[in-house]
Amino acid sequence: MSSKRITLLTRNMSMSMAEFRDHWAHPHAEIARRFPGLVRYHQSHVTRSNAPGDDSEWPVHGVVELWFRDAAALAEAGKSSVTQELIVDEPKFLSRMTGLAIVDSVPPDDAMHRVFVLSQPTGDEGDTEAELRKLLGALPNASSIYVGRAGDIMRRDTLPSDENPSKLVAFASFATTQKAGEGFKAVMSAVDHASASVRDSEIYLSEGIRIV
Repeated sequence: MSSKRITLLTRNMSMSMAEFRDHWAHPHAEIARRFPGLVRYHQSHVTRSNAPGDDSEWPVHGVVELWFRDAAALAEAGKSSVTQELIVDEPKFLSRMTGLAIVDSVPPDDAMHRVFVLSQPTGDEGDTEAELRKLLGALPNASSIYVGRAGDIMRRDTLPSDENPSKLVAFASFATTQKAGEGFKAVMSAVDHASASVRDSEIYLSEGIRIV
């Protein structure tokens, strides 16, 4: 089974959202696509959030999904010259990043747009995981859902990262931006009646770009 890493990105506030997205999708992506053992590279560009304030106050502006051939390939990528090039480039467009190794990786699907739910369980982690699965499973038009536990945390010496990152990463995938937008509204409505763990989650609507 392939191994997956999800990285949460916060943009450099000296850039506009458009500038951030352009740098990430082009010069930065051209470096990352050269990772040894990389089998899929997906960028999710956040367009809406349940966070208060405007987009400058969102904790996350983008989500990277990287699938590698296996765990050995993931470890090799972290030590590669490509990683060193990325470290040099990251402060140009990021103010913070936190990498999460996903414990139960699944094959990627072709639906490009995501609704993410990032949760920090306040009680039993298994109960929150089951609740997220039920919530996302009830969404109309979702082509697939994923709920996974974050494993090892990847941090950089050159950028801040979340001190206490989300322990559960969940998302529903959609084929179109319209369907994803409808899914986002449905999640926002559903969490009002959820447990405290889910109710306090960060929720993001995103448009996806497949790089590899």
